[in-house]
Amino acid sequence: MKTFVAVFAALVASTEAGLTILSPSCSLADSTGKPYSDADCVNAKSTFQMLYRGSMQNMQGKILDYPACDGDGQPAGKCYSVNEALFGVNPYGEQISGLLFYSFMREPTACEDLDASFGKFDDDDERPTRKILLVDRGTCSFVRKVRMAQNAGAAAVIVMDNQYHHNKKVFMANDGSGDDIKIPSVFVDYETGVTLKTAIQTWDDGFISVSLDWALPETRGKVRWSLWTSAEDRVAKTFKENFQLAFQRLGAKHQVFTPHFQISDGSRYCYRRSGSTTINICGDTCLYDGLYCAISTDPGLSHDIKGKHIVSENFRQLCIFNQTAGNGRDVATSMWWDYIDLFNENCNTQDPEYSAKCSEKQMTAAKYTPADINNVRKCTGYGDAPSIYDFMDSTGQKRNYVLDQEVRQQQADNIFTIPTIIINNEPYRGGYTCPHPPQLASCGVLSAVCSAYVDGLEPPACMTDYCWDMIDDCGTCLKKDQYEAKKNLQCCDMTPGFLYDACGDCVNASVNFKEGTCLKNTQRKMAAGFVGGIVATFIVLVLVIGGVVAAALILLKKKDQETRRYVDSVVSSYLPMEDENGDEEDEKAALKSSEGSTATL
Repeated sequence: MKTFVAVFAALVASTEAGLTILSPSCSLADSTGKPYSDADCVNAKSTFQMLYRGSMQNMQGKILDYPACDGDGQPAGKCYSVNEALFGVNPYGEQISGLLFYSFMREPTACEDLDASFGKFDDDDERPTRKILLVDRGTCSFVRKVRMAQNAGAAAVIVMDNQYHHNKKVFMANDGSGDDIKIPSVFVDYETGVTLKTAIQTWDDGFISVSLDWALPETRGKVRWSLWTSAEDRVAKTFKENFQLAFQRLGAKHQVFTPHFQISDGSRYCYRRSGSTTINICGDTCLYDGLYCAISTDPGLSHDIKGKHIVSENFRQLCIFNQTAGNGRDVATSMWWDYIDLFNENCNTQDPEYSAKCSEKQMTAAKYTPADINNVRKCTGYGDAPSIYDFMDSTGQKRNYVLDQEVRQQQADNIFTIPTIIINNEPYRGGYTCPHPPQLASCGVLSAVCSAYVDGLEPPACMTDYCWDMIDDCGTCLKKDQYEAKKNLQCCDMTPGFLYDACGDCVNASVNFKEGTCLKNTQRKMAAGFVGGIVATFIVLVLVIGGVVAAALILLKKKDQETRRYVDSVVSSYLPMEDENGDEEDEKAALKSSEGSTATL
């Protein structure tokens, strides 16, 4: 089965890496030493011969300034398609531009130590050129080729296929020793490789400028990613242990994670017809009479662990996630990572135990409730009780909805090797080395997940200055073994220069701070005094204005009274003249009438 997976891995591949040739624009030069125009390039022939498809030939000119192909390989024939390696660190969201080298190598497969001067290339010591190496496939593993290039100082590697009789993209797999590879590498087909070689022979090493870039679809919200793995997946085991911290620091509000498990469809290769009888030849490799199968890719796994045990544990881990994710997915996801860590530590040991008993013990340690454990039992089946997802198909074969869905999803995601990570519906290609604590530069998966956020919307853990260790009270990032000796607990809010005053408030110690005092209370008193002064001033102004108004009213009233007395005196002096011919009673009546009239004015 291990061979089957390796062969199948060479058949189909998807890529989000891109190759662009920046200069020159044509693979051949005219008589003046300049690149042919596009119109003349395709009709030009080289003056030299190269080995091409088994014979020495003059090479046809090729236009070089094509773009990188999209995810579907379009526009076909007018773009460069590349396929990333499954090891190394791909700088997702970034670009590596540099000069392409090939001809200086004594042995073009790069299986031996390389000349670190790249053929005595005249480089600028202060601003060294990024060097990208083109190498031939064959003789040694892909990992060894890239390691030789890395040791010589290459920034990236392009490996060209040496077979021209097929169109299959080859996936460069890790040979098991690739954890030390820190540079990216890509694979190109035979025709692309020959085009690059032709240009190099025309223009020489260092005169062809190329660019490689890696991209994933970006999101303004949560990044959605999934991990395809298996219970015994030895490559992913260390990754899971180390990436748990990265998952927690990225935060549930910034990501949606879903685990998936590789389960082979046994109906394709486990059944053989013998007359009218169907024989299952897979035995302990599968569950459900040969439908769902697994064979370990870990040569060190105990022979007591059969394929059916791996399928059973994969099913259990899938049920643990699915049965608890409905009631608070964020919490359930974090608990699932805790369970995986405990399972690998206590069940997936040198003497492994893939059983419900060991699994449920780890679930309890991960703080799953008895109800959770019971729901998982219903999902997987327990004792004589079948899984609640079992059903009979039209042929009378017992199947399982959950396992069927995993098989279908595996085909839809084009999973042919594990571990595989899908980020925003696109496959991550690169290594799974993720040293503790994780860093963007050394953890390819973290770098890829962070690149899937729109610029400016990344979580703090995606920042280059993020502290993965321990932070003291003054905001200093310290390694765990240095924390007790070097920690500073004098600051508050992790801000240098801010201290707690006597009242427990976090204040700027450079502003009126005195030990044993309450700076904020003092500031409050000062503020209260200032406000009180303003209020008092306002009241005084109101009183003064009120006094002025009152004085004005008194003066007006006094003036009015004087006017009235003057009018009364004038009227009284003329009333007797008007009543000379009347009697005394009439005089009195007239006087009273005048006084009444005067009072109403």
